[in-house]
Amino acid sequence: MKEKVKREATRADFFPTYSFADTSPYGRIPDDIQSPLCKVHQQVGMTAIEIIYSRPSLWERELYGELLIEGKEWRTGANKATTIHFNDPVRINGQKLKHGIYALYTIPNRNLWEVIFNADIFRNPCEGRKPKADVLRLEIPVFPLDCPVETFTIFISDICKDNTSASIDLMWETTLIKMFVEVPKKW
Repeated sequence: MKEKVKREATRADFFPTYSFADTSPYGRIPDDIQSPLCKVHQQVGMTAIEIIYSRPSLWERELYGELLIEGKEWRTGANKATTIHFNDPVRINGQKLKHGIYALYTIPNRNLWEVIFNADIFRNPCEGRKPKADVLRLEIPVFPLDCPVETFTIFISDICKDNTSASIDLMWETTLIKMFVEVPKKW
């Protein structure tokens, strides 16, 4: 007859860990990656918005000149192009965008960023975007931040009281850009 061995409970028994990298569209992410993967999911009304991106950090480097070149296309994150998914058609800064998954590219400048939604989400970022797959281009003014942000961050904020709009914010160093998203009313 086997004797039961008692063991002390560990943190893992109560707080299991999960790897979201294994289920990402990017495949398995190495453990030593410099720019960690991030997934943002927000429900606005009945519309789900999901953003998957990698988060580079400044690490005592200058944003403009060292990490971003003004007027030059950027994949808006690190590693792979950032993807954004809308399960319903939306309006971004008043412009219609069909439901679907898009790669998000930007052309940064100190006062104005051009934001590009591109339908070719599987393109190798080293090859740049395929302009024929652009579905929406916006010019977004830059808002200065008083407190610098070390690690590139995308989040969804300013959800309005009637739950029909929000903003998608991109922040890095002292730069903030805000895209206003309107979702359909379904109730």
